[in-house]
Amino acid sequence: MKNKYKNILYTAIVLTFFSSLSVAQSPGDLDKTFGNGGKVNVGIGGYYDVAKSMALQQDGKIVLVGYGKESLASFKGLSMARYLQNGEIDYDFGNYGVIHRVTKELEGEANSVAIQKDDKIVVIGYSISPTTNNEEITLIRFTENGNIDRLFGDKGFIVTEISEQKDVAESVVIQPDGKIVVVGTSDHKPSPDIVLIRYDEDGSLDNSFGIGGIVITDINSALDVGKSIAIQKDGKIIVSGFTHVANKFYITLLRYDSNGDLDTTFGKNGIVITDINGRRGKMDMVIQSDGKIIVVGPSEVENSHHFTVLRF
Repeated sequence: MKNKYKNILYTAIVLTFFSSLSVAQSPGDLDKTFGNGGKVNVGIGGYYDVAKSMALQQDGKIVLVGYGKESLASFKGLSMARYLQNGEIDYDFGNYGVIHRVTKELEGEANSVAIQKDDKIVVIGYSISPTTNNEEITLIRFTENGNIDRLFGDKGFIVTEISEQKDVAESVVIQPDGKIVVVGTSDHKPSPDIVLIRYDEDGSLDNSFGIGGIVITDINSALDVGKSIAIQKDGKIIVSGFTHVANKFYITLLRYDSNGDLDTTFGKNGIVITDINGRRGKMDMVIQSDGKIIVVGPSEVENSHHFTVLRF
């Protein structure tokens, strides 16, 4: 009888061991505790939805922004969703966890999102002007639960028109003092240029930055595009993007002082141009703890598009 119990115990230990092996996860595996086997899919617009950016709140909740459409014929509308740490939709946010079309009249896209210290959510991108039909830089601030923050800008909205053509905000970062810095591109004559804008915490333009809160940078008198932004520990502002010269895209990196002037101690007069046969597309950037800068974006090698990572 004693041997019988020993065999049963041995069998149980072996089964437990192999069972634990089957659920053990290695670095890089999908996290099975998140969503459905590590994946979450949510439809918002009804026809198609595109996520463009995400941010984490202090409590670990995940905020996604982008755009969606209800049908092929409908125009794009800003979309948002918030998830709990386990991937479940947060029904306390917006309309049962999602927001689609902040207003019925607002057509456009959300390209980036940042979370303030008080958990208010700043979303940036562009909207279509109902009078000129041009794309205009647009900021919207939401309260923690997904309501429009009426104390920000003009009842929660800020529209900044720089050129008479197309102005698009691509990335946003919030400084430690609460000021909001946005980078994008303006069809500023005679050619599109990188535009950098800083707003005070209430949404008004920061007059201590650039000219009336705005800095326009023309690199090569051609197509210059601002894509991503980050703030160094000393308050200097790093911008990554593209410049187009002689039918070729080059990845660019620019550094500005806290007042908006180009930092002439960085690269050549504040600008670094890297020839890797880049492609115009989404870019992102992060600053390491040692100050080194990592940039990721698309490039083309032998007619094939590649992931490209650079460190400066």
